[in-house]
Amino acid sequence: MEPCFYIQPGAWDEGHVFAPYVLKEEDTFWMFYTGCSIDNTQRIGAAISGDLQHWQRVSDKPVIRPDEFDWAFCPRERGSACRDPHVCKWDDRYSMYYTAVTKQGKACITRASSVDLMNWRDEGPAYVGSTLAHCESSNVQEHEGQFMLFFGGHHEYWSYVVSDNPYLWPNQEPIPLKKGITAMEVVRRDKSRWLVAYFKFECYRLFLGSIDWSQTNPTIQEIQAADSLKEFGFPLQGNEAK
Repeated sequence: MEPCFYIQPGAWDEGHVFAPYVLKEEDTFWMFYTGCSIDNTQRIGAAISGDLQHWQRVSDKPVIRPDEFDWAFCPRERGSACRDPHVCKWDDRYSMYYTAVTKQGKACITRASSVDLMNWRDEGPAYVGSTLAHCESSNVQEHEGQFMLFFGGHHEYWSYVVSDNPYLWPNQEPIPLKKGITAMEVVRRDKSRWLVAYFKFECYRLFLGSIDWSQTNPTIQEIQAADSLKEFGFPLQGNEAK
């Protein structure tokens, strides 16, 4: 399949585009992505599509620009952190979580809110790390009335913090989930058991695993056999079904 989205020469995202997050609203797919200038100044842009293959930017400007926010360290040249968008909907408003850095040099995951996916209001840091390690590839999942914020990247472990509030995770130390992985995404959930996908640092290949939150010390168990997917509703085909 051909690439479906490219850099835009001469624009704010002419250096690189990566880390997309796609959601569907009515008949339209929205993609939020990290765009970079040639010197790696990062911002978040948005594009829309009707078929997931042909995309049109919604604006010639990024929708998230932390250089405008008082709390953020985000220079307009020579590199800055503003990447890895993840979007959820709570209480009829959208929340976007993304990687950033505070003016004090602390790594953080920041939140913006919107009612229309086009116009975003800065809500400030939702979680501030205790070290300089960037909180990469974050995502938020609701489980049994609590909100779990997952992240990794420069951390030794893919980890999470828990809150009763989907907008703030104050003064928490990360709970380790699995060592040597990043960018975990939830594929499917069956009560306390989750099917997840993730990358391993040692080879940068995509793997599938399962988490059982009913266990005392949950972790990600790598899936090595296709029949393990049956419990999540994926039918086996061909030789795998025999």
